[in-house]
Amino acid sequence: MSKFFVAALAIALCFTPYAKADQVVGVTPGTTGWTGFMNVFETPANGGGFVFGSGWGIDYNANGINDIGGFNADSIDLRSASIDDPAAFWFSSGAPGAGAVGNKVMEANLFKEFGQGSTELGSLAGMNLTFDFTVDDFTYDSDVTLVGFIKEFTTDFASVLSESIVPVSSTGDFSITHAVDGTQGTVQYGFRTVNTVVWGPDDVNINGGVTIAAVPEPTSLSLLGLAALGMVVRRRR
Repeated sequence: MSKFFVAALAIALCFTPYAKADQVVGVTPGTTGWTGFMNVFETPANGGGFVFGSGWGIDYNANGINDIGGFNADSIDLRSASIDDPAAFWFSSGAPGAGAVGNKVMEANLFKEFGQGSTELGSLAGMNLTFDFTVDDFTYDSDVTLVGFIKEFTTDFASVLSESIVPVSSTGDFSITHAVDGTQGTVQYGFRTVNTVVWGPDDVNINGGVTIAAVPEPTSLSLLGLAALGMVVRRRR
């Protein structure tokens, strides 16, 4: 076999995609592409029923309070969901001010997505989507729960077709792999926290917080070089 043929074969392998290969996503810095959505529930003492869901602010470093994340140059911070509205709907006593007693449970979702009809979603059909992330700091107490998730909806968002999660209760490297149907609705990946609402801005750190490392997406050329050298490394817990 000639050296020319071997070289040509090696180049062809580098540029030829493998069918049904995993797609790997991670946490990128900056707010671009990230979305916030809040589901609000009654407290367990009031029956725990669903109240409403709504789009939500995502960057409290820019807006101060009532947002889901704090976006830094190389990390995303999460903390307790907060409100600065003293209405009895949100607080049963003590508002406005530190120590107010929350009257609603907040399920805060921070995510990116492959939307319906998008080329990216179509290419994921029948494939595995892997979401890797690293938690650099974890101080949440038992009043807050945090999971990383990959979720696939039906086309009308009426229900969740399937979901894969990983509970997060410490620092470390985490990974979720989810088999994507891809013929239904939107696929989202990101983070979900649940806590009883606290008064913002005074109590946003009362239950601790989390710092998640953010890494710029490599260029396609860099990915090609790493793949050719067999050096692509994925973080897993």
